[in-house]
This record gives sequence, C-alpha cells and structure tokens, in this order.
Amino acid sequence: AASFGELREALATVHSWKYEPENEAGIARAMKYVPDDEVLAGFFVHSINEWRVAQPRVLVLSRTAYYRVAYNPKRGNIDHYHKTPLMQLKVVEKTPFGLKFFLDERDGHTGPRAFFGKLSGALGVVTGVRDEFEHKREYIPTLSIQRAEPSADEVVDVIGAAFGRAAELLKASAPDASFTPARVITSAQRKQIQAQRREDERLAVEAAERQVAERDLRAAMASASMSRDAGGLGRPLRRARRAVDVDQALLTEAHDLKAELEEEKRERELQERLERERIEREGASAELAAA
Repeated sequence: AASFGELREALATVHSWKYEPENEAGIARAMKYVPDDEVLAGFFVHSINEWRVAQPRVLVLSRTAYYRVAYNPKRGNIDHYHKTPLMQLKVVEKTPFGLKFFLDERDGHTGPRAFFGKLSGALGVVTGVRDEFEHKREYIPTLSIQRAEPSADEVVDVIGAAFGRAAELLKASAPDASFTPARVITSAQRKQIQAQRREDERLAVEAAERQVAERDLRAAMASASMSRDAGGLGRPLRRARRAVDVDQALLTEAHDLKAELEEEKRERELQERLERERIEREGASAELAAA
C-alpha cells in the first residue's frame, strides 16, 4: 500500500473474518466509538496484561494511533479504551500465537516485572540494559473456531503488516517527525538481535579491559625498567594474563623483564650477603689478632 487509502482498501478483507457474533458487534461498536475519523481496521484479540491475564479487547488501528478497547457484550457498550500513538510503537513481533507490541514506554499499569525491577534497583542489582524490547504488550487474535480461513498465521501476518505499514506511512506523511517507524520481525529475529547485542557488549567489555590492562602493564614495565625493581610488575601482569586476546608479545616482554629484574635482585642480594660476610670475617680476624 502506497497510501493510507490503499492500506484501507487492502484491509477491507479483514471485515469478512469470522468472529463470534458478540465479538463482531464489539469490533463494529469500537470502530465507531473511538475519537478518530481516520480508522483503518479493527481486530478482536485477547490482550495479555501486566499480570499475564488475558483480557478480551478490540484493537482499532487508525492513521496515527491504535486503540485498545474494552467492549461489554452484555450491555453492548464500551467500558473504556486506551490510545497509543503509532510514534510510540517501536517493534511488532510476530510470535507463534500472536503479536507483541514493543513501545518506548510502559503500556498500562505497573505489573510484577516493574515492581521487582524497582526492588532490584533499590538493592543495587543490575537488571540489564534498556532497549526497544523493554516495554511490551502481547495480543492474541481471537477468531471464531468455526472459521475455515484465514489461518492463525495469516491473521498474525496481516495484523503485523497493517501496523507496520501504517507506521511507515505516518512517517512518510510527516518526514520531520522524530520517530522511527516500527519494524515487523519474528521472535527468532528478536532473539538473534538480542543475542548479537549481548555478544557485542561482551566484546566491548573485553576490549576495554584489554586496553586498560595493556596500558597499565606498559606503565609498570617503564617504571620497573627505571627503578630496576620488579615489585610493581606482579599485579599488572596478572591482570593482563586474565584479559582476552591481550598482546602476547607484550606479555612475553613483561615476563622477560620480570625474570631479568628478579635475577638482578638475586645477584644483588648475593653480592650484598657476600660483602656482609667479608666484613664480618675481617672484623672477627682483627679481634682475634688483637687478642
């Protein structure tokens, strides 16, 4: 779809999806109820809230936002709704059973994850790096079990593509807007992205440690060469040995310098001991001659 008009036409087929009668009524009511004149489509889903409880909801997609609407089938009216601008939508993940919407802020009330995150922060426990996968809301499309088609995978694909394309068209219509349209990915792709980031972070930490270890070792070697004392080489040398992919030539040079200085120290101590023994021996001989 190259425009919102074409996207609305492409989504016209979703109105033929078979839902339970009360759910179809909820979609129709929600699409008219939300305060938005540019509605594109509506979908009946189960929204997984902060406490992992599935709640029946209608997702209404418009040109600039989407609405999570609570419909009461007994009274035939809307209890409440929650609006989320498409600008806040960062990633749409297609899962085996539905979709996960990742946002730039928490969607809904504080749940156990946020509570324990605050508790961990208060205790000084590192809870991980914040990224676009931090805040999420999961939706499971709920069509009639009597339907012949579309399949669950097709439903997930259509909803994911609709939200992703709507975000792209919104960005195209407002190129100066400071947001990046939501990406549509699979669970496997998200895991791959997160695994690669963890690997990149590990390599960055190792590189930083290696740089500091090599710098400190070189400084210790320069100091030891001037003072001819190997005492300051032990700790920097041990740190460098623990570092990953440290310069082996530098390690060899440091080991050789340490061995050289230790040999010098042994030779110096030997000569000092021999000199003390000579002085003691001469003193004893003088005393004996005087006696």
